[in-house]
Amino acid sequence: MEKQRMKEEEAAKKAEEKKLAARDKQIKSAARSVASSAGGTIGRELGNQLGKSIGGSFGKKLGGNVGASLGRGILSTLFKK
Repeated sequence: MEKQRMKEEEAAKKAEEKKLAARDKQIKSAARSVASSAGGTIGRELGNQLGKSIGGSFGKKLGGNVGASLGRGILSTLFKK
């Protein structure tokens, strides 16, 4: 009887730990997503301004794309595990 109760308690404990681990994973994933989005937006704006001053509309487009990629790359590095 005692063995059965201990097994049940252990199973409940493992299930709770699994739930907490899943929740932590969701939170980390959300933080990475927000960081990537913010990094892309900030980088795109900086690239647009820099590109506009260098080469008109083509420079603005190219600068925005490069800036967005750099911004996402930098922030994704910071928010890894």
